[in-house]
Amino acid sequence: MIKKIKEIFIEEPKSTRDGYGQALLELGKNKNIVALSADLTESTRAIYFQKKYPERFFQCGVAEQNMISL
Repeated sequence: MIKKIKEIFIEEPKSTRDGYGQALLELGKNKNIVALSADLTESTRAIYFQKKYPERFFQCGVAEQNMISL
């Protein structure tokens, strides 16, 4: 049997990208979190994180294969 930990009610649907951006912003409260982007900052809403925590945001350009080494 599965036990519910918490019920979540969504008042208003939101896009996946908006959810991602908001979640990343929430995670940013932890000073150990950094964010990387490959020229998708605006479309993934990572810009929310970039604006609030610019010192922990890294724009890597269109180089996803190189992001793994950072």
